[in-house]
Amino acid sequence: MFARKGLFSSIGRTGAVATVVAVALTAVQPSMAFAGSALTMGSQPGSVVVADLNQDGKPDLAAADLVGSSVIVRLNNPASPGTFLAAVTYTGINVPTDIAAADVDQDGDLDLLVGSSGQNAFAVLKGNGDGTFTGRTVYGMNGPVTGITAIDLNHDGLLDVVAALGSSNVLGVRLGQRSTVTAVETPPVNAAYALAQNRPNPFNPTTKIQFTIGRAEPVRLQVFDASGRLVATLMHRTVPAGLHEVSWTGRNDQGLPVASGVYFYRLEAGEFSKSKRMVLLK
Repeated sequence: MFARKGLFSSIGRTGAVATVVAVALTAVQPSMAFAGSALTMGSQPGSVVVADLNQDGKPDLAAADLVGSSVIVRLNNPASPGTFLAAVTYTGINVPTDIAAADVDQDGDLDLLVGSSGQNAFAVLKGNGDGTFTGRTVYGMNGPVTGITAIDLNHDGLLDVVAALGSSNVLGVRLGQRSTVTAVETPPVNAAYALAQNRPNPFNPTTKIQFTIGRAEPVRLQVFDASGRLVATLMHRTVPAGLHEVSWTGRNDQGLPVASGVYFYRLEAGEFSKSKRMVLLK
């Protein structure tokens, strides 16, 4: 105790000691400086969520566009982390006021929840795991949704939705429910269907894509660019059940080599549909 008092009194009397201490304190101060930049996200983004939408370990952006009643997604650029690829627009809901990311259907891929103050409801956009979204389901609430989140409130293993209702002093809650199976004639469509990650990834110029289907049926395997434009159709024919492998040489349907960047490949077979992300680096 005596030594501690002596230390403080010496700092007060000796300018040199005080200077040394001040330098040490300055060195451990965290930096709070930010570099300015601007990202275009629709017409008037009212809320934004940051999450790893394509499971590449980097945060991506999704915004609810008040004017366009849409959802805008910009994925982190793998070639330059901290910058973002071109915006992709998805149908949202009327006057979307808040947005959240959660694995609502528990398939391992993040989905987007979008609250609406214009129609007393929220929408769920199903994630494909590669930063793209397909399908939209709308659920009613008891008032305009001004804030939304999802969590397992009752510990039943299912996500529940909690919403702030701007027209009242209460919260709207919708508990997650398991689907009821009324008949079992065939196994679930996803049981024997799978789309594997391409290998190698990143690649130049050739990569291989494997997939499995549960029965003989027409299959379509296509490649799209980051803006959703079709680049190449790798397969569009009926194939037998089992494991299949297709190669892509980095060329479009016209036979021309495509530029380096992020691409998405999508498999459609009957009711099964799955997309994954790949990177071409030259």
